[in-house]
Amino acid sequence: MDNMLEETLELYDMQNAQVKFIRFSENLIFKVIYNNMSYVARIHKYGEGIDFSIFGDDMHSIKLLEAEMKILNIFRNELSFYISSDNRSMVKYCDVIQKPISNKYGKFVSMLSNGVPVTMLSWINGIDFGQENIGDVDLFNIGVLVGRMHIISRNRLKNLKLYRKSYDASMVEKLLYYMHKGLENSSYSDEQYKSMEEAAREVQLRMKELDLAGNSYGIIHSDLTRTNLVKNNNCIVPIDFCLSAYGYYYHDLGTLFLDFYEEEQQKFIIQGYESITREKINYRYIETFEVYQTLLYLAANASNFPDISWLPNKIFKQ
Repeated sequence: MDNMLEETLELYDMQNAQVKFIRFSENLIFKVIYNNMSYVARIHKYGEGIDFSIFGDDMHSIKLLEAEMKILNIFRNELSFYISSDNRSMVKYCDVIQKPISNKYGKFVSMLSNGVPVTMLSWINGIDFGQENIGDVDLFNIGVLVGRMHIISRNRLKNLKLYRKSYDASMVEKLLYYMHKGLENSSYSDEQYKSMEEAAREVQLRMKELDLAGNSYGIIHSDLTRTNLVKNNNCIVPIDFCLSAYGYYYHDLGTLFLDFYEEEQQKFIIQGYESITREKINYRYIETFEVYQTLLYLAANASNFPDISWLPNKIFKQ
C-alpha cells in the first residue's frame, strides 16, 4: 500500500504531501494536502471481501475511468442548481463539483507500475448527510440537484458514446444468476429466492413500461446515498461517480428513498425534483428501483451470506 501511494504522489508531482487514509472498499481512498490544496487520491483496487464481479471484470478499466472523468468535467461545466430560501421563493447559484486532476503527463487516469490505475480529484469540503441532521430545505435542494443532473444527462450526455455499465433488463438477468448462486450456497431459503425472483421479473416488466414512455433512460449517478451527498456552503454536492452508468432516472430517486426513508423527507425531495424538471413523478417507479437496488445488493453479496431475515415474502407494495 505504501509503495502504491508513494508512486501515486510522484505521478502527480505531490511528493512530501500530507496524506490521510479515508477508506478501502471498492477503491483505496486518501485525502492529500499539497500546497494548501486538498485532493482525493483514488487507487482503483478492491478491498478485502469486496466483490463487484456482477458488474464484470473491467470495473477498474482505463476506459471506464476515462469516461467517469469526462462525465465529471461535463457536470462541472454545466451543473448549476438552485438553493432555495425557507419559503422557496429565493434562489442562489452554486456550481461546485469535484474536478478531475491531471497527472504530470497531462492524463486524468494514471497507471502504477503494478498495473493498478489511479485517479485524483479535487476535495470537497463539507459535511455529508450521514453525519448531520437534514432539514426540509436541504431535502428540497437534493431533489433540485438530482433533477438538474437528469436534465443535463438528457440534453448534454444523451448523444455521447460513453463507456459505462448499464443498469437495464440484462443486469436483472445477472441478478437472477447471482441470486441463484446464493440459493445453491444456502444464503437464501427457497421461499426467499422465489420472492426475489418474482420481484426481479416485476422490475423487468416495469422497465419495459418506462421504455415505452420514452426519455426515461440515460447517464445516472446510481449511488446517491447520504454519504455521497455533501453540504458545502449551503450547496448540495454529489460525490463518488465511480458507479455512474446508463440507467433509468427513477433509479437515482429509488436510491435516495432507501436512505431518506421517512415519508416527509421523500415529499420534499420530490417537490424539489418536480420543481426543476416540470415532470410529475410516479411513486410506483421509485419503488421499482428501491427494490432493484436492494436486489442488486443482495445478489452482489450472495457469497457473503447476508442476513435477509427482514426480507418480506411479498416485496412490492404498489
